[in-house]
Amino acid sequence: MAEKKGQHLVPACYLSSFVADISEIIKYNPKIEAGVYVNSNTLDSGWKMRGINHKVFKKSYYYNLAEDDPNEPYIENFLSGVERLYKKNLQKVISRDFDNEVMSFLSYFTTLQYIRVDKFIASMQNSWDKVAEWSDKFSGGNQYTLLLAEIVKKHIPINDLGGVIHSNARIIYNNTEFPFLTSDSPVVRKNFNVSDLKLIIPQANLDHSIPDSRESAFFFFPLTPSIAYVSCDLIKAGRTLDFNESELEQIFYLNYYSILNANESVYSSVIEPMIVDAKLSVHLKSKQNGQFIQIYTNSYRLRFKGKVVSSDGNNLLFLCEPNGELTKLNLGDKVSLAEVYDSGTSIIGMRHCSVQKIEVETGLIVLESDFQLRT
Repeated sequence: MAEKKGQHLVPACYLSSFVADISEIIKYNPKIEAGVYVNSNTLDSGWKMRGINHKVFKKSYYYNLAEDDPNEPYIENFLSGVERLYKKNLQKVISRDFDNEVMSFLSYFTTLQYIRVDKFIASMQNSWDKVAEWSDKFSGGNQYTLLLAEIVKKHIPINDLGGVIHSNARIIYNNTEFPFLTSDSPVVRKNFNVSDLKLIIPQANLDHSIPDSRESAFFFFPLTPSIAYVSCDLIKAGRTLDFNESELEQIFYLNYYSILNANESVYSSVIEPMIVDAKLSVHLKSKQNGQFIQIYTNSYRLRFKGKVVSSDGNNLLFLCEPNGELTKLNLGDKVSLAEVYDSGTSIIGMRHCSVQKIEVETGLIVLESDFQLRT
């Protein structure tokens, strides 16, 4: 048996739904192979068609464990077994003839796809490697380094997280001419409040009784250019949602989040799927520059761009850029969490604090911890 060298991080059974229609192109180029259009995550490398077995979709021996037989890699074989069930379940969704069992499978497949890509595995394994390093320094030797090596990949067959999102799962049918995009990290997972969701879900299908201070896990997974899986407990609807021409803005933002979530590459069933590619590319390159603060009060989740003035264990001073939302913050407001991000990475966090000072005109916010540390 040949070694299973080239391994898909996004499975071929999934990619096949995003293969471009080449019925017109093939008239002029009969040797062309149908494939998926691929671009960089900043949309600046041009859309190039690649067959679903092209090397851009694969990594050599990616899922192989150190103890594996190269001819029978454990993780790769497990994933292949799950993938064999995908097409028949997807077909039932396409025909709108699906039941709870199909949705249960898709919920599992969604979470499996979320944890099997390089973006997730590399990030989580890096955290475990640091734990191993600290533990080995404390105990001596390298037993924890050996114990936790490849721990994230080893848990892929064990972790069944589908039940976590299944109860809030729904299918979106995109009835417009603007297709869903996908990527090398196709499952979007965000913490959203109702205001966030207004951009991507019709307001009539949202639970407006929930304050903006509460965020919920939101999962979005395009299954085909016209069908997507979505799960969030803030969405109030039946098993399906139909997006028509009046929901074009929601489709744009869903695609925007898919692009933001990409690790290296964005995938599309059509060339140049977004008319504003050039402007969007510039925006994507600068999307994470600078600092911003997120503040959670009893009623709101507020987000302000700006910069940290100073920070210690007791106080956090942040100077905001002009923003009308500052009026929602009042002196003495209790804050459950304040978190500062720099270029998309969390750098400062403070829980259980209060607004000690706020200057709407200058943008200065001073937060004081409810539990003062001795200095």
